[in-house]
Amino acid sequence: MSLLTRKQGGFTLIELLIVIIIIAILAAIAIPMYLNQRNKAKDAAVREGIHSLQIGVQTFATDNSDAYPAAAAVLQGSTAGTVGTYVDIWPRNPFSTTTPKAYMAGSTNKGDFTYAQGTASTSYTLAGHLSTGSDFTVP
Repeated sequence: MSLLTRKQGGFTLIELLIVIIIIAILAAIAIPMYLNQRNKAKDAAVREGIHSLQIGVQTFATDNSDAYPAAAAVLQGSTAGTVGTYVDIWPRNPFSTTTPKAYMAGSTNKGDFTYAQGTASTSYTLAGHLSTGSDFTVP
């Protein structure tokens, strides 16, 4: 058998283009869904951070005659005897790619937290800022 008479198998250009188009369509569907899932995971991390901080603030109030702390006592790395000693792991901003900062500084950036003491130290508001621009708030 000579080389000229033997038929070689392979893919035609049309077949390859169809496969590439199918892969492109699948990627166009999957990539936006993947990016949306990342934001949902980051929002869940903000909600979990709010929960951790809420437990720390409420534990502080329990140990201090049901008086909630002033806003300065909730800052990350605060001194002994304040909320900093009641939170085991301080939440980090999941949207930040730089070095972590004080998350309770009153910033409304995505992933940051805000805390406000109510009147007469008997209430508080704790909020986490989500990717959608809304806040997750606990009274």
